[in-house]
Amino acid sequence: MAHTLNCSLDVAIIYFYTVLVGLSSLIAVTGLWLFAKKWQARIVCCVGVFILAYVSWLLGDEYILSFCTVAYIPLVLYLFEKKSNFVLGLALFAFGFIVVYANFCRIHTGTLLVLVIAMRLFLYKQKKRLKALLGTIFLIGFMIAQYSITSLFLARNTYLLKHDYTVQTTGHKHTFWHNVYPGLGFIENDKNLYFADACSAEKVKSINPEAQYLSAPYNTILMHEVMFLCGQSPHFVLRVFFAKLGVLFYYLLLCLLPAVWALCLPYMPLRIHACYWVAMVWGALPGLLTIPNALYILGFLASAWLYGFHAMVYALNNQTFSFSFYRIKTFFLQLFHTARQMEWQ
Repeated sequence: MAHTLNCSLDVAIIYFYTVLVGLSSLIAVTGLWLFAKKWQARIVCCVGVFILAYVSWLLGDEYILSFCTVAYIPLVLYLFEKKSNFVLGLALFAFGFIVVYANFCRIHTGTLLVLVIAMRLFLYKQKKRLKALLGTIFLIGFMIAQYSITSLFLARNTYLLKHDYTVQTTGHKHTFWHNVYPGLGFIENDKNLYFADACSAEKVKSINPEAQYLSAPYNTILMHEVMFLCGQSPHFVLRVFFAKLGVLFYYLLLCLLPAVWALCLPYMPLRIHACYWVAMVWGALPGLLTIPNALYILGFLASAWLYGFHAMVYALNNQTFSFSFYRIKTFFLQLFHTARQMEWQ
């Protein structure tokens, strides 16, 4: 993109993320729009997705991929409701590709969509053979996409070796315990714990200076340290856990606040509730394991926000509202007239 548009790499990255957010917003709006039957519901779903997309774009970086994955949930749920197994099969094949490329951009980002599809397949009221066939189609798409990614890496490595470059085949990854250990420093403590890569690196260096950064021995040392803290200071670990849980609960209330009235109504089927809750639980795990920063739990926030607006679409479809442009116009004119009077006084 930088070469084609003749711009700097930083600008090209911004363009890349902006295009991703734009396309994902269209997908999310399409999914909710297909559920909507009234113009009020369509306006509400557009406004909700726009707000979510804008917040995700502001957060920026590769965390945007969490929003991009969640954006497919309404469309996935609609395709299962449509009862067209041929279209559903084609879509599941495509979703296999989407999951792989999402995980390629940011690890486990596409796993959220896998869990939603698995839950919806489990609750799909069709014969077991058909559900098995649909699951197999999804896995075929997944494996083909994974093979294409692997082939791409092999082609790159072959090219680099041919031109006398050193090829690093394994790559550096943030191991599981590397993130969990400093996550225990979410609250003030006297254990020299704080959330940063340096916290894990310093701890390993103090135990085994020879352990390479992010290597298997490095990961094992941190795992033992976490287990040691759980056994030695269970009260401290539980305080950290419930502190994180409290922050997540606050964010959940914040995201669902506009839709509390709709969630109290019995219009949205339980199967759709279940799929969103699976997405929210998976999206909350990074916050529980590390820290509940908005960047790390964007999948949780996006799932909760779309969950609320999906419930509003169902509620608006089934409720009768006496809204009219004339009444809206009259209300704003009266509000304006009152404000002018207060200003004059």
